[in-house]
Amino acid sequence: MKAPIIVFAYNRKDHLERTINALAANEGAGASDLFVFVDAPKQGAADERNEAVRSFLTEYKQAHEKDGTFNSITLTMAAEHKGLANSVISGVSLVIEKYKCAIVVEDDIVTSPYFLNYMNDALEYYKDDKKVWSISGYTLPLKSLQNYSDDVYAFYRCCSWGWATWEDRWKLNDWEVKDFADFDRNFFKRQKFNRGGRDLSFQLDRQMLGWIDSWAIRWGYNEYKNDMVTIYPAASYVDNEGFDGTGTHFGTVSTNYDTKIQGKKEYRFVKPVTDRAVAKEFQARYSEKWIKAMVKEVLYCLHLYKVK
Repeated sequence: MKAPIIVFAYNRKDHLERTINALAANEGAGASDLFVFVDAPKQGAADERNEAVRSFLTEYKQAHEKDGTFNSITLTMAAEHKGLANSVISGVSLVIEKYKCAIVVEDDIVTSPYFLNYMNDALEYYKDDKKVWSISGYTLPLKSLQNYSDDVYAFYRCCSWGWATWEDRWKLNDWEVKDFADFDRNFFKRQKFNRGGRDLSFQLDRQMLGWIDSWAIRWGYNEYKNDMVTIYPAASYVDNEGFDGTGTHFGTVSTNYDTKIQGKKEYRFVKPVTDRAVAKEFQARYSEKWIKAMVKEVLYCLHLYKVK
């Protein structure tokens, strides 16, 4: 059985249409159940763009529900605004309980025609490897990967730009981060978490202060806490088009994460290996210079620096 595909949408109809069409063009789409969750507008906010998303999906389901584009299409339209974090947590939990695994994309992700094959095969290969937290379809365009010998690598940071996981890993998440007090000013724990990027510990601080509402930083914290890794492709199977200034959570234009879809049709999986050169470059892409970051962490742990 193919893993279900979960798509989260809000108010970007054009982006969503490209996402859905790319998924439909995937090998294996016809054997996959598609679930789309649409959040409601914020109270008092204009809802024309949100309504356009709902209309597009309703028409798409009517046109394609029985033509084999997907095995099935299920739409869930929220009546009240949940926010992305609650939408993702509740939506994934609902689907993964039934299917025991899931492939997840948001409405700005464009996928390779081989994305579903790669994700399903990776889910099968790593399902019993308790070192693996999740599968990513995206990878950064790192120089260290240009002549990389394997098709996949492992790293200490999860990715929300086209990903997959299993029910048993998903259930390990403590979304309330009940042990935060033990982590908060512990320099060594913060340093270990920051193997995935020196931005992570302060992101978690902002989450716990209520300044941001991110499911992904909590998901990443639970990956660290369980001492697990994410499997990345050496060549990306997705492109994130959400850095064009239209996003709710990333409203500025950026080219920092631009990549080309170059994922192979044929690939070989290996046991989780964290390559030293790749890990160093990956961490640096999400980090300040290490001396500056180290000083800030030390001062924070001594209560001499405030989170900004």
